[in-house]
Amino acid sequence: MATTINWTDILPVLPTDYLYGGFSESQQDGLIQTSMSEGDIKVRRRFTSYVEDYSGYMIMSTTQKTAFQAFYRETLGFGCLSFNFPNPVSIGNIEVRFTSIPKVSASSHDDWKISFSIEEIS
Repeated sequence: MATTINWTDILPVLPTDYLYGGFSESQQDGLIQTSMSEGDIKVRRRFTSYVEDYSGYMIMSTTQKTAFQAFYRETLGFGCLSFNFPNPVSIGNIEVRFTSIPKVSASSHDDWKISFSIEEIS
């Protein structure tokens, strides 16, 4: 199901902010292995599409942190809803959802480090 919720314009521009902030990308294990009583192990696909997981952090101003928290809490219902997010490794937007609660820590006097993980929804 496509979403109409978009990453808000007040937050840092992507993908570079997210890519340089401890960015990582991984795929979920999409294989099932079954041991047979005789012969080789059988391997098959777990599902027809693979989910990409992304994690990283962004440095935000206090204003951006406040907007991010409002987006997460109010717009997304504490992360229950999916949203359109600039693809961190390609061009265009992808539909994603949070996979954990974002973590906020002080970076400097007026800057905040916001760490979060998301997964692409196919």
